[in-house]
Amino acid sequence: MSRCTYIPLSKSVEEAEELRMKEHRASFTIDCLQRRLLAERMESRAALAEVDRLQKR
Repeated sequence: MSRCTYIPLSKSVEEAEELRMKEHRASFTIDCLQRRLLAERMESRAALAEVDRLQKR
């Protein structure tokens, strides 16, 4: 997923690079959190399926 950062022309090259790095870290953190949430949902579904299976015995 590519995102564009708006960088005002008044910003220096160093400030622009710092903004890009902050955006990259934030995007990476969001991606990691989304993957963790998906894994937890899958675990929950598996646990519910196991409960259903055991209750049908």
